[in-house]
Amino acid sequence: MYVNKEDGGLGFRDIEAFNEALLAKQSSRLIQNESSLLFTLLKAKCFPYADIMDVTLGPKPSFTWQSILGVKNTIL
Repeated sequence: MYVNKEDGGLGFRDIEAFNEALLAKQSSRLIQNESSLLFTLLKAKCFPYADIMDVTLGPKPSFTWQSILGVKNTIL
């Protein structure tokens, strides 16, 4: 993934920054579109009694939920 495009790679310079950008984009979509299937599933499983802006990690959060919530907290 770090290999230049000319050499057959994808050309990402900082894969961690790219991953955080994708997670931030997903967090933004969740906040803006509360009628999506993903939002509905996450709300039922991860924060059934809270607003997405006020949610904290539960006792056994999934890696996906930890990542989305971690990025959401850094961009706000």
